[in-house]
Amino acid sequence: MDSTSKGDYRILGETMPTDFWVVYNKEDYIKRFEEIGQITGPITITNLNISNVTDPVKSNRKYFQIVYYSVDMEMNTSNISAHIIDQYKSTFGAENLKLDSINNRLYVHNENQMLAVYDKESNQWKYMEINLPIVTRVFGLETTLDLEKYVR
Repeated sequence: MDSTSKGDYRILGETMPTDFWVVYNKEDYIKRFEEIGQITGPITITNLNISNVTDPVKSNRKYFQIVYYSVDMEMNTSNISAHIIDQYKSTFGAENLKLDSINNRLYVHNENQMLAVYDKESNQWKYMEINLPIVTRVFGLETTLDLEKYVR
């Protein structure tokens, strides 16, 4: 996480499941994060708390786990439009945002789930945010149906 707070989004690509990059172009995806990073500046991530991890779920010859977590983020708002802040309110809930207009800071509390995918090639777990349409596109409808009961 420290790398992303310094604007090094390439490291993020190394933590994502290999199957994700079969569907999505890695360079385009990382470029999009870099563009967002130019607008928001460094994002400070603190207070990572993993509250639960499901037992492994086997689907389509792969193993998955759902990781429930919370994290606090802080970013500079001097280059962020009100429209983007409204999107953050919609995504994270207005009650999870604190805007400090005097110091141009936005504080976000994010409670979410992450998908862990066991990667046989690297013998490691790889991670991605859970977005069921993307999970369907990357891993198939059967996997989405197997996992959706765990998604809040």
